[in-house]
Formats: sequence, structure tokens, C-alpha cells
Amino acid sequence: MKSSRAYFIKALLYLLFPVSLLYLAALKSKELLFAVSLLKKRQLPAKVISVGNITLGGTGKTPHVLYLAGVLKDKNLAVITRGYARKNARKIIFSKEEMSPEVLGDEPFLLASELSGVPVVVSKDRFAAGLAAVEKYSAKTLILDDGFQRRVALARDLDIVLVDSMNPFGNGRLFPSGILREPKSALLAADVIILSKCDAAETTELEAEVRRLNPGALIVKSRYAPDFPVNIRDNSQKLRLEEISGKRVAALSGVGSPEYFEKLLSGFGPKELVPVRFLDHHYYSAADIRKIDRLASSCDMIITTEKDAVKLINRLLPETKLPAYVLPVRVKLVSGEAELRARLNG
Repeated sequence: MKSSRAYFIKALLYLLFPVSLLYLAALKSKELLFAVSLLKKRQLPAKVISVGNITLGGTGKTPHVLYLAGVLKDKNLAVITRGYARKNARKIIFSKEEMSPEVLGDEPFLLASELSGVPVVVSKDRFAAGLAAVEKYSAKTLILDDGFQRRVALARDLDIVLVDSMNPFGNGRLFPSGILREPKSALLAADVIILSKCDAAETTELEAEVRRLNPGALIVKSRYAPDFPVNIRDNSQKLRLEEISGKRVAALSGVGSPEYFEKLLSGFGPKELVPVRFLDHHYYSAADIRKIDRLASSCDMIITTEKDAVKLINRLLPETKLPAYVLPVRVKLVSGEAELRARLNG
């Protein structure tokens, strides 16, 4: 069954390859329009630091934005983000006025919750959002979340691109026959390239390839440093190692890279880890809670991601039958931290 499913997926991706060529042609056409000045690149009246990637999801942009915001918190900072999968059509939303994952989107809500005092401005139009942040909050530094693909349209002072060490470029093909949003050669436009999740894969060959693609970029390596899980509804209740080790744990996630989340949990020594996976940016319903209870019925506890937790803590949702905890994680730079901080503060 698994082999036939893999064959079907491979055949489907092959059939989608012509669409990928059309997608590439559209990318190149847009670049040409800016190159010949038929379209004008716009400049915001603030320092702009972009955090992005060249693949679809799962590279860890949100934790890295949190890290960068911690470094830049004294720089009159605001975060600009699209708010993917948000359930609100307003052109611009300010986190200080609207605080719910449905309105802001799950990732902007998590950012706003963690970044006390730092405004998060949500809009598909990053230029309009940047202007609003400058006018409303007197922002002098803007972190542009997921902004790499807009570099031809919006000027920036520093382009940081994340590459997932576990799955850097997929099958090497462009969307929709692969996971690439742009050709690998687009990395040449990056100022800083961060190899994320470097603890989960051997990175020697990847680093060599990235250096070949962009010899002048600063290459940084990062991993996630997990803390002990805390109760999803009472963050004063933290699990001790002996309460996880040897237990059956349901790993609940709706993220781009569930494998890495599960790998982090396995470091706590559970007897068994039961994956309970939903699609990235999934919003949970009462039916989903019943499904989670069913899939986790053999377990002692449920542990989920921070991004999922903000959607599970909903007064309209029933609680899970098992105790539920969230795994806090923070980015830890393994190499290149001093150089990156110098560029951020330059």
C-alpha cells in the first residue's frame, strides 16, 4: 500500500512539472519587469530586515523571528507579517487592537503573545503594513516575516534566508511538482543564510552547496532548544523529566515539519511516541478534539507545539480527555551568532 501511494505521488509530481515551468516563467517575468523599471521597487522609511525561505513551510521562520526580535527589541521594532490562513479579510490588522489567532493568524498571534511591547502588523500588502507601523508606532526597524519573495518589489537592508537542514530543497523542483518557491540560485540574493535544525542532519554537504550558491553570504547554523512542557491552560504547571520518561506520549502538531517536533519530544525519553498530525495552520474543531482523543487513547498525555496551543486554548472547544501540554522552544545559534548580531546592529 505504501509503495503504491509513493508511486502515485511520484507520478503526480511528474505530471505537474509543466506547471512548474509556467510558475518559473512567471517568476522570471516579474523580475524582468522590475529590472527594466516598468515596475518600481518601493522603499520604506525604516530599516527593513527580511526573514524568509525558498521552500514551502517548515523551516522555522516564526521561532527565528522571535530570536531576532529579542536582539532588536530596543530598536523601535515592529514585525510585519502576512497572517497566513487568518479568518479576517481586513487589509491591515494591528495586534495591539485585535488579539486572537483567528483574526491575526496563528503565527502572528504567537509572535504578538511572545513579543510583549512589540507591535505585530498583519497584511498581505507588506509596504502598506510597514508604512502603518512607522506612522502608528514610530517604528524605526521592521522585521519582515516571510519576505524573501518580495525582494524585487520592496527594498530591504538585510535579507536572512532559512534553509531546513532536514529537507533543504526537496526533489529540487519548483512548486507544484516540488517544494521550491524559487530556484536554488535565488540564494545568491541572501545576505545571511541560516541552516536551521542543524542538530537533526549532517550539514557538511549542505553547507558546501550553499557556499557554492552564494560565496559571500554569512552562513549561520541553528537548532531548537526545548524547555520542559507546560500545562496548556496553566503555564505554572511544568512537567519534570521523570513524568515524561517511560510514558506514552501523543505528539500533536499542525506544522510544516512535524518530524522535527517529534524528534525534540523523543529527547525526553518517552516509552512510545504516537504522532497525531494535522495540516500546517490547521484550526481545530470539536470533531478534531474527539479525533485527537481517539488517536491518543493509549497514551498518558498529549504534548503539542506552541503554534497549535494558541488555537487549542479556545473557550468554545472541549478539553482533551488526557492532560495536554505545550512544548516551549527557542532558537539557539550553533555558529555565527556574533557575526549575525553585528550585522543586525550595523
